[in-house]
Amino acid sequence: NEVSKSNVLLFSVILIISGLSILFVFSTFVSFIYSLLLVLLYNFVYTPFKKISWLNTFIGAIPGAIPVMIGWSACSGLSYSFLSLSIFGVFFLWQLPHFFSIAWLYRDDYENAGFKMISLNDLNASKTKVWLIISSFLLLFMSLVPTYLNVLSVVYATVALILGLLFIWVSYKFCLKVSDHTARLVLRYSIIYQFVIMLAMVLDLKFVS
Repeated sequence: NEVSKSNVLLFSVILIISGLSILFVFSTFVSFIYSLLLVLLYNFVYTPFKKISWLNTFIGAIPGAIPVMIGWSACSGLSYSFLSLSIFGVFFLWQLPHFFSIAWLYRDDYENAGFKMISLNDLNASKTKVWLIISSFLLLFMSLVPTYLNVLSVVYATVALILGLLFIWVSYKFCLKVSDHTARLVLRYSIIYQFVIMLAMVLDLKFVS
């Protein structure tokens, strides 16, 4: 059965209001503001921009990474720190190759929906390949920033370096042979990367740094 647009809208509004209310009452005011910013950016900037330009992925990566700031402010009571900003940067950049691979895999579906993703009219994946490599390299460098700031140790840096090089490698495989298989390889690895990099951060903060 299809769900009506009005019911979807009503359910979404209820979730937004209840979520923001919980944060306002039980968490910090800063985490509430971050959450409100996320809602506004995602719904009123990123979502309509999907039908305007493929740059929507860069815009959407901002609210996509804001949960890092929400969690940090909720736990620490601080609005930000060098560590939280660097983790924000990691998750901002991580979303680029993650969603570039999704855009390629589901390029026909996006086009039929009227969404202007990076894969639109990118028949040879030339644009996708360039930005996949650029974002993978930037992600590697950003992931090493916490160690540069002396917040996380060289143990974490070693893990981040290996993970980053592997990300570049799977992205390069897509560039060598453009296919749904290699795009799916990038997508699957991006999920593994997200889990392992976060685990490395938590364990390093708890047991090493």
